[in-house]
Amino acid sequence: MSRLIPSTSTKHDRAIRFGRELERAMKARGVGTRTVAEPMGSSRTSVMYWRTGRMLPRIETARRLAEVLDWPRLGVLAINLRRKACLVCSIEFVDDSGSDNRVYCLPSCQRVRAKLVAGTDRRQRAAIAERALSRHQRATAAYCRGCEPSGRCVTTDCALRPVSPLPLHDGRIEVDRARPAPHNGYREPGQASAHMARVWAGMSPEARQARIDRAAEAHRMKGARA
Repeated sequence: MSRLIPSTSTKHDRAIRFGRELERAMKARGVGTRTVAEPMGSSRTSVMYWRTGRMLPRIETARRLAEVLDWPRLGVLAINLRRKACLVCSIEFVDDSGSDNRVYCLPSCQRVRAKLVAGTDRRQRAAIAERALSRHQRATAAYCRGCEPSGRCVTTDCALRPVSPLPLHDGRIEVDRARPAPHNGYREPGQASAHMARVWAGMSPEARQARIDRAAEAHRMKGARA
C-alpha cells in the first residue's frame, strides 16, 4: 500500500479534490466501498483512503474507478491534478510517479538546470535553450500536421492551438481568384486591337452605326433577361 499523504504535503489538496469527486460519484451511484473495491481488485481500505483524500490514486487506477462507477470525470480529474509546469521550459507535463517529485518535463531540462546551478557560460545556456525550443517546435509541428493532414486546424480549443504552426480554419469556402483568359496562341498580345482597328477603318459610317446599334440592343436584351 502507498504511503498516506500528510496534511503538509503539496499533494494533500489535490487528493482532497479527487476524494470529493469520488464521494460524489459513489453517492450518485448508490454504492459503498466494498462494491467499488471488488471489481477493481483493491482493498476497501484503499477505496476509503482515496475517498477521504488520504491517498491520490495513480492515473490508471483512477481510470478503472471511472469505468466501475461510470463517472468519466474521475479519469480526467486525475490527469489534471497531476499536471505540472517544467521549471526550465515551463511546458506542462503529467507526473504520474508515486513520489510526485518530478519538476522537469524531460531529462534534458534537468541537465540544463544542473548546468545553470553549476554556473554554465551564458552563451552556452542560450544555445542549449535554443536547441530545446527547436525540438519542441518540431515536435509540435509534426503532431499538428499528423492530426490535420489538410494543413488547417479546425479545433479551436486544442491545447496546442497557441503554439501550433497551422492556420486556424475559419469556415470560409476557398474560391479561386479570377485570372485572365489564356491567350489563344494565334495572335501576339496587342494584335487583336490592331486587327479591329483595321476592320473599323474599312467600314462605312452607316455600317459602323448599324454595328453599334446591334451591340447596344444585345446588351439591353442581356440585361433584361438577367
